[in-house]
Amino acid sequence: MWSAFNAGGTTVFLEEDPAWFRSATKDSPALRVHTVRQRTRLVVADDLLKTYRSEPYCLLPPLKNNHRCLSAATRDASDKTKTGAALGVNVCRIQLARSFGDSETELWIMMGYTLPKDSLYLGFDCSTQSLKATVLDANLVIVASEFVHFDSELPHYKTKDGVHRDPMVNGRIVSPTLMWVEALDLLLEKLKAKVDYRKVAAISGSAQQHGTVYWKKGSKAVLASLDPSKPLVTHLGDAFSLKDSPIWMDCSTTSQCREIEKAVGGALELSKLTGSCAHERYPGPQIRKIFETQPEFYNDTERISLVSSFMASLLIGGHASIDETDGAGMNLMDIKRHVWSNIALEATASGLEEKLGKLAPAHAVAGLIAPYFVERFQFKDSCLIIQWSGDNPNSLAGGKLGFFYKEHEILPPLPVGCHRYVLESLSSDSLDEIKEHEVQEFDPPSEVRAIIEGQFLSMRGHATRIGMPTPKRIIATGGASSNACILKVIANIFGCPVYTVQRPDSASLGAALRAAHGWLCDKESVFVPISCMYKDKLEKTSLGAKLVIPAGDKELTSKYTLLMKKRMQIEKNLVDKFGRSKASY
Repeated sequence: MWSAFNAGGTTVFLEEDPAWFRSATKDSPALRVHTVRQRTRLVVADDLLKTYRSEPYCLLPPLKNNHRCLSAATRDASDKTKTGAALGVNVCRIQLARSFGDSETELWIMMGYTLPKDSLYLGFDCSTQSLKATVLDANLVIVASEFVHFDSELPHYKTKDGVHRDPMVNGRIVSPTLMWVEALDLLLEKLKAKVDYRKVAAISGSAQQHGTVYWKKGSKAVLASLDPSKPLVTHLGDAFSLKDSPIWMDCSTTSQCREIEKAVGGALELSKLTGSCAHERYPGPQIRKIFETQPEFYNDTERISLVSSFMASLLIGGHASIDETDGAGMNLMDIKRHVWSNIALEATASGLEEKLGKLAPAHAVAGLIAPYFVERFQFKDSCLIIQWSGDNPNSLAGGKLGFFYKEHEILPPLPVGCHRYVLESLSSDSLDEIKEHEVQEFDPPSEVRAIIEGQFLSMRGHATRIGMPTPKRIIATGGASSNACILKVIANIFGCPVYTVQRPDSASLGAALRAAHGWLCDKESVFVPISCMYKDKLEKTSLGAKLVIPAGDKELTSKYTLLMKKRMQIEKNLVDKFGRSKASY
C-alpha cells in the first residue's frame, strides 16, 4: 500500500511506541521503521505540515537535533534520506509518510484515545430553575441522570421559577446563593443510589451565564475546612457578603452600562475590546452597581465568582478560576487576548482584578475534589474537577407576528410587554405589499403558534443580521426537542434538517463529556481535540444526533423568509418607539 502511495520515493516511519514498532516490524519486515522520542503533540499537526512545506531547514538532512524544525526526532533515522516524521501521542498516533517526488505529503491519523475501563464522568447543569446531572461511562454512553427542582424540592427559599423578583427595585432579579449550595448536596444524595462515586474520574459542569456570587473575606478558609459529617449548606451560611446573586435576568443596571461605555470611549470601543457593548445582565455592570450602591459589601468581598466557577469552587474546596468562555460574557475580558482588560476593569470598579482571580482555559483542571466529598460521598481523592463553564440562556421572544417579553430584553432592547400583529396580503411575494395592523389579542391556538414561530423567526432574523450563513443542519436540545410539531416549524423556518440528541438536557451531557475531555487533556499534559474521544464510534455513544425532521418544504421556507424580513421591520419600529438603548441596537 505504501509503495503505491509513494511510488518512486522512500518512506520512513518514525514511531514512539515500542509495542507498535515490534508489531509493525513483525508483520511487515520490509517496512523501514525507527523508534524515536517525539517532542510534539497532536494539536500542532497542522502547523507542522505547514512548516515542512514552507521552511527549507525541515527538508534537509540531518534531522537529528535539528531544533529549528519543530518535529525533529531525537535520533537520526537516516542522514541519506529526506524523511518526514511520525508524531506520537501515546495511544493516538499520527503517522506521516512523506513522498519525495512531486506528490503531496500524506497524513494518516490512527485515533485511539481511550478512557480507563469502568471509569465514569459526571456532568452538572445549574440552570435557573434546577440542578441536573448526567453520568457517562468510558464509552461515552449515559448510565445515570438525576435532577433537583428548586421551587418544589427546596421550597423554603420561596423562589418562583428559581428566582426572586425585587418588588422595590425595577428589574432586579436574583437567586438565593445558598439554594445552589443545598441543591448540590441534595442532588449528590439522590444520585448515589444510581452511581458508584468511587468510579468517577472527573467532574465538570455548566451553569447559567452572567450570574455573580460574592464570597466574603475569609471564605476561602471556610471552604478548605468543611466537616463531612454535616451538610454543605450548614458551613456556608455566613460565607457570602451578599446573600442573593444577581442573575442573567437582572436588568436593573442601565445607568451602570452607560457609565462603563462612556469610561472606555463608547459602546463601539467596549464592543471591540470585550466582544459586546454593555448589557444590563452582564457581570461587569452588575459588579459596578454593587460597587456604587453597596460599597461596604463590595469591600468585604474576597472573591467574585460566576455561577459556573462558584459551583466548581464548592467541589474543589477553594476559589476556582473563571473559565475563558464564560468570562467572555462579562464585559470585562479582552476578547482577543483572553485576559482581563485593564481598561474595562478600571471602568467598572477599583481593585476588581484581585477579586476576580485568574482566567483559565475551559479544558483545564480546576483542582482535585475536596476531602469533604471524598469522605461524605466516597469519591476517589484523585477525582479531577474540570473547569465549569456557562450555558447560553435564551429568553422567549418573537411571534407570528407577535413579540412577547416577560422580562426586559437585550436583543432587541425592548421593555416588558406584548405586541401582536395581523398581516394582510400574505400571499404576496413582495415585502412592501405585506401590511400589518396591531391587535390586542389572538385566539389561544394562534397565540401558541405565534410564540413558537416567533422564537425561531427571531433567531433566524438576528443570525442573518450579523452575517451568519444558512445552517446545513440544526441539532435541537432541551425538553421541547421531543415535540415533533415544534421541530417541524424549525425545519420549515430554517429550511434544513433537524436532529436531536439522546438526552434533552444537553448541558449536563456536555458537561459530562467535558469532564472526560478534561481528564484526557490532563493525562496527556496537552490539549487533545475532543473528536479524538469518539472518532469512528460516535453512533455507539450517547453523543450522536438522530435525524427526526428532514428539511422543510422550499416554498414554505421561502414564505417564512418573507415573514422573517417583515418581523425584523416591525421589530425595528418597536425599538425606535420603545427601545431602552437604541444606540447599541
